[in-house]
Amino acid sequence: MRQIPDGFTKMKNTYGFSKITNTDLYSKTSTSKDDYPEFAVCFNSQHENLGGSIHGGVLLTYIDHVSAMAIFHTLEPQARIVTIQLNSNFISRGKSGFYIVAKPKIVRRTPSLIFMECNLYLNNKIILSSSGIWKVLWTN
Repeated sequence: MRQIPDGFTKMKNTYGFSKITNTDLYSKTSTSKDDYPEFAVCFNSQHENLGGSIHGGVLLTYIDHVSAMAIFHTLEPQARIVTIQLNSNFISRGKSGFYIVAKPKIVRRTPSLIFMECNLYLNNKIILSSSGIWKVLWTN
């Protein structure tokens, strides 16, 4: 297993992600209010497809989850959101035993919708790009 990327710490509350995927999730929070947290995870062979790559559905679950966590970074913790659209472009394969870093960011926000982009990186090379829309159901 590879070394945890610099600056990342293990998350105590992954909001169910670790239970679903049987992995640890790490985050790196910026000191700037305008920046979004980054995330890292190391998938293993149980997450591979028949071709030996990390299954695309696993990577999309990761993107969906960390994008929502980045949104929560900007909203109050009691906010409720749902994914209403998630588009993805697979660029290269994910490999088990390596940390895959997610870099989500909000590109536009209205009172009821949040537009996100999130890219996944393996060894600083992009393997998946995504864009999505999240609906804000309510905030306190």
